[in-house]
Amino acid sequence: LAISIDAFGDRAEFKRRVPWLYACVELVADTVADLPFQILNENKEVVDDTDDWKGVLPFTENIRDFLWMATTSLMMRGKAYFLPEFNRLAKVNGMPSSLKYFNADTIIPKIDPKVGLQGFIRKLPNEQPMPFDVYEETGKGIIYFWLLDDTVELGEPKSYPAQAALDAAGVLFNLDEFFRIHVQRGLVKAFIASAKGMNDKDDRDAFSKMLSGLLTGIQNFTGIRVVNADTVTITPVGEGFKELENVNITQAKREDISVALRVPMTY
Repeated sequence: LAISIDAFGDRAEFKRRVPWLYACVELVADTVADLPFQILNENKEVVDDTDDWKGVLPFTENIRDFLWMATTSLMMRGKAYFLPEFNRLAKVNGMPSSLKYFNADTIIPKIDPKVGLQGFIRKLPNEQPMPFDVYEETGKGIIYFWLLDDTVELGEPKSYPAQAALDAAGVLFNLDEFFRIHVQRGLVKAFIASAKGMNDKDDRDAFSKMLSGLLTGIQNFTGIRVVNADTVTITPVGEGFKELENVNITQAKREDISVALRVPMTY
């Protein structure tokens, strides 16, 4: 089973299914979210401190979640988007009541080559595109974060940590799929069966179905099956566990992921 790393959503799929990638991203996001910091007012006075967190500003009540989501999105996509939301009291105070996280894959920047960033379009499945302004001091519009990329003058980066790790994650993903499917087949390699008297396609299809049911599947792993050896020849195709036992590919790809995400292997 092979999955194109360019297809939409593969990054999320690899993060869900490749433990090493998942662990690296979670480790970095947890570390950033736990960093100590202070919030100062315009007079440089501390109004809130992580050592004694009070959540003085409404939109910082879940500040750890904000930092975690922003970090994860930047690592996985190189970009992060949030929308300031206002309840009735917040509108009076002119201060957001919360910061709503947007999946970065649903946001498209509107960039004019001459003028610059004009705003954003949010596209959701089966819904009309929604336009948003760029965040201003008025509190309206989307707050955006883009990692720097020397190949992009203005806009979302093409290079980011998970992008550099996708090839390695894809190899581990497909190795796991190979082992999973191989076990489901009852640890039987793919094979070609040659038999006499199989000139008719319907006969070949019926024989193939019967033989597959006899030899494959976890339920048949320890079963005994009898066939006529004079008329049937079975030729294995591809590799099994034995052929991969000395391949150090898993460790190498784990190291590639760790390097891309700047996580020491010792962690």
